[in-house]
Amino acid sequence: MENDRRYAGNGKQVEGYGLINFYVSLDDIQKSDIRTSKNGRKYVNLTIGERKNGADDYGNTHSVWIDTYQPEERDSAPAKKQTADLPF
Repeated sequence: MENDRRYAGNGKQVEGYGLINFYVSLDDIQKSDIRTSKNGRKYVNLTIGERKNGADDYGNTHSVWIDTYQPEERDSAPAKKQTADLPF
């Protein structure tokens, strides 16, 4: 996995609640990161992960980055049916 992450924010784990409060810098989100759903709503895919080196100087325990994963396009042709005889 390549580490071409574009970081967009940080977060802190809330002690005793299992929550992570995080922020995202809108300046770090590019127009190409904004997706439009079938119903016309706009959104950005984000991933949040625990920092490998522990908390930073500001107590941030997690990082937020843009999820740029694009699934491979599949051939739209229907799959071929198996012609082998089955025992049932």
